[in-house]
Amino acid sequence: MSTHETREGASDPALDETVSAEAAGVSSAQRDGGRLPPGAKLGRYAIIEFIGGGGMGWVYRAKDTELEREVAIKVVQPSVAGAKGRDRLLAEARAMAKLRHRAVVPVHDVGEYAGGVYVAMSLVTGGTLHDWMHTEARPWRQVVARFLEAGRGLAAAHAAGIVHRDFKPRNVLVGEGGEVMVADFGIASASVDAGDADSAVSGDHREATSVVGTPAYMAPEQAAGLTVDARADQYSFCVSLWEGLHGQRPQEAETRTQGALLSGAPGAPKSRRRVPGWLTDAVARGFAPAPERRWPTLAALLDALERGLRRRRRWVAAGSAAVVGATVVMLALLAQQRRAEATVPCAPPVSRVGAVWNAERAAQLRALFVALDPEYGAERATRLVAAFDALGGRWLEGSVAACRATRVEGRQSGDLLDRRVACLDQSLVAFGEGVRIAQAAPTRGAVDVAMRVIDGLPDLAMCADVESLREQPVLPVDPDARREYSALRAEFAAIDVARATGAIAGMVERTTTLVARARKLGDDLVLADALERLATALHDTAAHVEALKVREELVSVAAAAKDDTLAANSWAASVATAASALDDPDRAESMLLAASAAVVRAGSPVALQYELLASRAKIAGARRDREAALRFVEEGLRLLRAAGAADPGSALFSKLIAATQLRAMTLRGMRRTDEAISGFEQALELIRTKYGPEHPLMIPAYGNVAQAYFNKGDRATAIEKMTRAATIAESRMDATAMGAQVLAGLGNMLAGDRQFERARGYLERAVDLARKTMPPDDLRLAGMLGDLSSTLDGLGQTAEALAICKEHLAIYAGHGRPSLNWAMGFHNLGKVEGTLGHVSEALRAYEEATTMFTQVEGPTSKFVAGAMLGQVQELGRAGQWTRSLALVDAMFARGFGEDAAYTLAQARFWRGATLYEAGRLRSALAEVKAARQRLVELVGADAPFVKQVDEWLADPGRAPITRAAPQ
Repeated sequence: MSTHETREGASDPALDETVSAEAAGVSSAQRDGGRLPPGAKLGRYAIIEFIGGGGMGWVYRAKDTELEREVAIKVVQPSVAGAKGRDRLLAEARAMAKLRHRAVVPVHDVGEYAGGVYVAMSLVTGGTLHDWMHTEARPWRQVVARFLEAGRGLAAAHAAGIVHRDFKPRNVLVGEGGEVMVADFGIASASVDAGDADSAVSGDHREATSVVGTPAYMAPEQAAGLTVDARADQYSFCVSLWEGLHGQRPQEAETRTQGALLSGAPGAPKSRRRVPGWLTDAVARGFAPAPERRWPTLAALLDALERGLRRRRRWVAAGSAAVVGATVVMLALLAQQRRAEATVPCAPPVSRVGAVWNAERAAQLRALFVALDPEYGAERATRLVAAFDALGGRWLEGSVAACRATRVEGRQSGDLLDRRVACLDQSLVAFGEGVRIAQAAPTRGAVDVAMRVIDGLPDLAMCADVESLREQPVLPVDPDARREYSALRAEFAAIDVARATGAIAGMVERTTTLVARARKLGDDLVLADALERLATALHDTAAHVEALKVREELVSVAAAAKDDTLAANSWAASVATAASALDDPDRAESMLLAASAAVVRAGSPVALQYELLASRAKIAGARRDREAALRFVEEGLRLLRAAGAADPGSALFSKLIAATQLRAMTLRGMRRTDEAISGFEQALELIRTKYGPEHPLMIPAYGNVAQAYFNKGDRATAIEKMTRAATIAESRMDATAMGAQVLAGLGNMLAGDRQFERARGYLERAVDLARKTMPPDDLRLAGMLGDLSSTLDGLGQTAEALAICKEHLAIYAGHGRPSLNWAMGFHNLGKVEGTLGHVSEALRAYEEATTMFTQVEGPTSKFVAGAMLGQVQELGRAGQWTRSLALVDAMFARGFGEDAAYTLAQARFWRGATLYEAGRLRSALAEVKAARQRLVELVGADAPFVKQVDEWLADPGRAPITRAAPQ
């Protein structure tokens, strides 16, 4: 039976009946307006049968005649909603329709019917959380696990600006597979601005409404008809959780809704169930009578509950007793269940999971991590053990459900069972690979790497997606071909887990072999999956052009195999590669239409929708349209948050991290520095939430926030943040390209602060590490060489700087694509050649820089101004004063922006020096003095160039600033 509404026979009906002030005194016959008979139509929905009803309306099973699926239809009658209430319910339902979270019953559609409102939702069969927790006394860990799932759904609604206002165990559905979903938002209140998630959760958005809800679970302020916010839901959630833990609701919480008790701490529970004190205290705080005494947000409470579970180093997957035994119980119970497998139909195959993951391996993993990493090992192990425990529980649940559907319930064919079992078998291989990688960690750095196994663990939902499984090709009849099919699938799963940890060494060769085996097998779908792994491996090794070629074949093969999702993934990856890795926005733009169409054919999954939006943002950024880039990335963030990505357990959480950083980088490019810093700090907190403290994934985030502080002019904070990134890299990582990059970043900042000697040390270490971890023609290595060359020049080691600069330019010349960094290399070469007195060579280098800067940054870029100034200086030092004066006048006529103000002030000095050489002494002195005044305004009187100008004024015409260095 579907349980979208309050069931009959509730205990304590006086308190457990949903009530509404508008409906008071209205008979049930008047209120419901008559039940709809089977066959009645509401828009495109045909009523099948009546399911149940309550104070807010009736619920029916219905058929969506357009999409050919069954749904649940809730009809809220006009006598209940009222005119204003109808509008509010319509707005609320539409807000809910945008919310996508696995722990919230999806709302598909909303409409009006006979003056009332109807809402079409997913049809969930099974019982309620109330049924589950009252059929037997559940262990407290199981109760908390179930409520954590429900709480995440409720928190996602809060993040969307929605307050439920009638949360209770009967409004939480438990599906046949054990999934938990919050339902019946029918009396919920949409916030004024559903887009302002932070304000909605903190209580800044509030709405005064009539008293609606269930008194037994109702917050005092709601019972009194006062303004309510998300903290009222927290109160109801905690009363419900208390009931699940102790078997009864807290008496003092119930009396508050009657005005008998408005303050005071909860008394001791009357039940004798054993519940830890920390848990009792945490839940009691959530139903404190005064909202300000509760947890600041429901999410904060959920975090506290999860931390409490981790402290006990035991985590039990929600589900049947057999699932619990499969993950963390003593080995004796495991052995007992193994014996049961032989006699009980569809008994959980615990021995298979036990061969991969068991209590002994959990203890070994914890001991290994603590030994390798005394500082963070225990915390890392707790997170990973919890992930493995949960996966083991879900795998057993999936195995039992697949078996029962065919052999007990008779509603599934033997062929479909084979497909589900094959999917589960492949997932178990991936599970085993994850455990193997974690247990093989040889160093402290490998402990951090192992944490990323979590991102590669299989999504078992696909093994229950019977529609998708039915579309898979028929399994080979030939036994050898079937074994090869299974072996390839298992290898795909193992590769996915390994790649999540960054293990890319040898992956191109490994996946190339897989492609050859797949071609021999002759199955398009298997070949498409093999090509996907090869393309990814090529991308990971920076072979981006080759990766795009493989993806061209992949799209064709995936289309032949009718795998729309794989084709869409490939198109999205191709667009991202062209936009970012190849910095070719035109090519990326040309693929967008095909990519967008592929994503639609694949059902528009959120992950792919986000990837396309991120690619659009990168394309706009490459074209310097940062406003458009920001719009795209913020749309992507809204999409992810609405889909529940803020839940650390969500498969989209990693994309939320990436989107948060992309937004911050876009803001940094727009010079909205304070907002960028805030965004980077948010990204750091998200990474810390998922992977724990001081994880290497924080390194690029620290680097980004450091660069933002540097741009702001706060060099001390920038260097402190970058030093923290370098410390993590050197203490927690083995030799990697990322380590080289962060060392180079710190060196570059120190050089910008004129700490050249310290900068040289970091840059030389960075270059040495880059030579060991990058190809010799890698552009990242070229950038580090450029930074080292500039630093050596700053130390006066000009000959060494020249050799390094030429190596830097040779790498860029090999790639042949004009870029900002290549142009910067020519600019640095001009400076070094000029220092050595090689005037003609310096002029050629500055001319190349001017041409390339103009090409990639535009004719009025500050970089063009700098390269032109270099030419002016070298012409002056060569005594070519006429050419020098003509070029400096051309600079002033070009129309450079304010960001070139310092360069133009320098150019004004050179104009004065040139006039002096032409014999126009009075004009020359006036020009130089005006230039000095502007320079002091911009950089201060103590700046090195200002001091050089002072030397010239002290002895015009003879100061070193206008004289070439000796040949």
